[in-house]
Amino acid sequence: MLFEVLCLVGCSTFSGLTSLKFNTTTGKFELFEVYNVTDVSYFAQASPNYVYVLGRQTPNNTLMRYHLSSETPGKLVYDESIALSENGACYLNSNNLNNSAERLAIAYYNDGAVQFFDDNITIQNGFEEGPKLKFMNFSNVDPSRQEAPHEH
Repeated sequence: MLFEVLCLVGCSTFSGLTSLKFNTTTGKFELFEVYNVTDVSYFAQASPNYVYVLGRQTPNNTLMRYHLSSETPGKLVYDESIALSENGACYLNSNNLNNSAERLAIAYYNDGAVQFFDDNITIQNGFEEGPKLKFMNFSNVDPSRQEAPHEH
């Protein structure tokens, strides 16, 4: 019996976001889809069947939402995006609030802050910007490669 598992790969230097199908019988990967997303820094799967992607476009980073297609199993369909207020987004976490809303937390590498967003996935333009928390008291800075501590 053939089983396939969808795998998403984010890359900051090559193709952005790529989906592969893994055949559990043969143990081989097959390229399924390449999505035109520039410089992916992080992505997270959310329920039900949503994927959030952080792209490091210029002049600002972008938060994007995709959903899994009901017509083509495994294919991601772009929903919407929002430009972030600053650059350096390096981590994304998603928490399901209910069947129609996700709470997102984005950590910024540049200033040690975490920004929150709520996303009402049932409407267009569902992203709502929440508070931004800046962490001030850090330790363990490595001066050879960083100017200050930062969130991940």
